[in-house]
Amino acid sequence: MSAPEKSAPSQTGNVAKYLRFMSKSGSNTQSAQRAWKTLQPALPEILGRFYDDLLAQEELRQKMGKHEQNTAPLKNAQTRHWEYIFNNDPDPEFFRQSARIGVAHVRIGLGAEWLMSAFGRLLNEAIPIIVKKHRFSHSAMIETLQTVVTRFFLDMVMAQRAFEVEQRRLEDINKKEADSLLNLRATADTICELNELVMAMALLSRNTQDANANGQSISVAVEELVASIGQISETARALPRKRSRPTMRPKTVSPRCRPYPMPSARFHRRPGKPPGACRT
Repeated sequence: MSAPEKSAPSQTGNVAKYLRFMSKSGSNTQSAQRAWKTLQPALPEILGRFYDDLLAQEELRQKMGKHEQNTAPLKNAQTRHWEYIFNNDPDPEFFRQSARIGVAHVRIGLGAEWLMSAFGRLLNEAIPIIVKKHRFSHSAMIETLQTVVTRFFLDMVMAQRAFEVEQRRLEDINKKEADSLLNLRATADTICELNELVMAMALLSRNTQDANANGQSISVAVEELVASIGQISETARALPRKRSRPTMRPKTVSPRCRPYPMPSARFHRRPGKPPGACRT
């Protein structure tokens, strides 16, 4: 609670400095109250024309929201605001009301150009009323004009300051959200890369296990083959050796069994004796 109390006098001092720089009569609350009496009767018509022209602008009409069909609450709020700034010295409430105008323009998405244009439009509406009211008093006309311009510009300065502060605040929020989104995307990308790495490692591990299993199967098969060969070898050595067959000697033909010489073609074979039969 102590911070606002310290900042309010400093802000009030700055505003008083701005008022003195713009116009001496503008810093006079009594002259501001007299100016309000001049403007108040014409204010409903001023605001009526203001909001009629505002609604004629498609860009502005889209920002009106629920007030598009009923501008009375906006007109009443604007009237109360002007009544306060013309009948009171610049104080924290003055600043709060002006700041709310700037913040509202930011939140509905209106640029600072429209905010400045609105102040210019209302000031142009007020000048003819003042001139007409004090057409027979040159000094009263000048004093009222200077007072109105000074109060309008003070209101505009405070609103513009709040507009800029609120705009920076929203930009910071949007930037943080964007940074958070980028960080989230980066984290998601990192998680995806880690998942791909884990999947690759799992696939490599599975392939390695399959290779090891295949290698073990081959090794077992080789061991079984070697064992079978060894068993066959041992079985073969355990079998008894077969006797070798005797060498066959060539038979000796007895001289008595020598074959007869082949008879010539002119002789007939002896019946009952095949050729080459032994003699008895």
